[in-house]
Amino acid sequence: EYPQVAIDSSDRATIVWSRSDGTRYRIQSVTVDTQPKGFASAKGKQRQEGNKIVVKVKVKAGEDLDAKATGKVKVKKRSYKLKSQSKSVSEGQSKNLKLKPKKSKDAKKIAKALKKGKKAKAKLTVKLTDEAGNKRTTKLSVAVTAE
Repeated sequence: EYPQVAIDSSDRATIVWSRSDGTRYRIQSVTVDTQPKGFASAKGKQRQEGNKIVVKVKVKAGEDLDAKATGKVKVKKRSYKLKSQSKSVSEGQSKNLKLKPKKSKDAKKIAKALKKGKKAKAKLTVKLTDEAGNKRTTKLSVAVTAE
């Protein structure tokens, strides 16, 4: 009777209700974690070789997840979009997502700027979704340097 729900700062939902066992009322509860079990990470600094610009993100899953990474590389005031990448990651497994510039000419421009000593930074968003549709979003920042 009269269930109530509370959600804590970690996005865990606790449901509490009372029920009768025929003799007395009992209070029961269940806690449900609404965040996918897994995380995304990236090295804070990644070196690029030649004109090949690839930003790597690692996803480790504590349950079966779908991972999608999007982002952009910023060099001075110019911003270059990265082609998003999605992968399914099985429980207990890790997978790398590799993001490249959407246009090959953008990769060349970024590489040229890096060779001239300009600084580049990749801003990434990684969304993890579990089988129940729960989502977790992680924002990452990666410095991109020349070889």
